[in-house]
Amino acid sequence: MNKEIIVAVSIGIMLGIFGALYLSNSQPKGKASDILINSMEITPRITAKTSKLAMFDKLPESNTITNASALTLSGKAGKDLGIFAGNILGLHHLPVKDGKFEFKLPLKPGLNEVAIFETGGENERLKILKIYYLAPAPSIVARTDSEEKKATDEAEVLKDKLEQKVLELREKARRAQTGEVDSISDKELILKTGGQTVKVNLESEVTKFYSAADKDLTELAIGDVKKGDTLTAFISEIAGEEKSYTVYKEPAKTLAVGKVSNVDSDNYRVTIINFDKTSIPADVETGTVRNYFNAKSGGLETAGFSKIGIGQRILALMTGSSLDQYIIIDTK
Repeated sequence: MNKEIIVAVSIGIMLGIFGALYLSNSQPKGKASDILINSMEITPRITAKTSKLAMFDKLPESNTITNASALTLSGKAGKDLGIFAGNILGLHHLPVKDGKFEFKLPLKPGLNEVAIFETGGENERLKILKIYYLAPAPSIVARTDSEEKKATDEAEVLKDKLEQKVLELREKARRAQTGEVDSISDKELILKTGGQTVKVNLESEVTKFYSAADKDLTELAIGDVKKGDTLTAFISEIAGEEKSYTVYKEPAKTLAVGKVSNVDSDNYRVTIINFDKTSIPADVETGTVRNYFNAKSGGLETAGFSKIGIGQRILALMTGSSLDQYIIIDTK
């Protein structure tokens, strides 16, 4: 493809985006209720005496997109209530002081399955929220005057300006889609989710891919994405057309919240019945962070494998089948 064609194509893309931005900004903005809601509340063991459970100041709806790097969990609770929260970055006990609690749960870029578990006497409640964190992208450094003079390729100059405009456009993401890669090209991404396939349109040479393994983003090439990887695509709607300009590769980690159904002491392995009723085998490793919540003292203690018993509540963070961290909850 010669230089003139590249310039023409780039100008065409820029005109399309500028026009679409004008139309998008001139239309009424969607309300929060436009976001798809798929909240889940599981109560493993609940009685009519729910007053002992926490009263949260405010919790976001599931499938919310946020630009905040942490989720604030605050409210009122009795001193005998155990409150726990976690995502794949870590598991935490939220201490209650003078009838109140407040904790900032760090979020990773992309999908955060946030588990909030409460237990007090015969009362228990589990909430699972899906929160999508759209993190600030690494900025594109503008060219200096001297660098601009050296830039003889008009197509590269236009591409830089286009990327600056896309950085603004990506902040207008209306929804997010997570799924397993079925196929990928420079123009479209096919994800498998919930037994279905979903098509996500991409902008060739403009859509950015990042690894979202922890709090920081690492830029990837499209060739680094393989079939079977789990991706989260943030999708913007411009003049009725949906495209993703930001895609995160999700880490192979699992957050499990449920009950211990089996303990294999010889092999240091436990089986967890997760909140979605799936059975998960998990190996306790030398480096596993092991915590035990003592309901009588109201605090966390370091505890070995011997503290794990069948029927106990457990919050677990896993990489593959290996336990990175767990909290065993003694409700007796």
